[in-house]
Amino acid sequence: MESINITLPDELSDALNSYMREVSLHLIPAPKVSGFQDTSVNHDKILAEQASQKLR
Repeated sequence: MESINITLPDELSDALNSYMREVSLHLIPAPKVSGFQDTSVNHDKILAEQASQKLR
């Protein structure tokens, strides 16, 4: 991954910072339990089960 630095006008920078503060206040963490166990491990199985349920 590469990174770059840019210079923003103060007005744009202030607006962006304000927006980021506002958005971060509205983020709601997901519940601790999503309803699926080990989704990362069983990803394909879970997707296949969901797809087959939608077809019924």
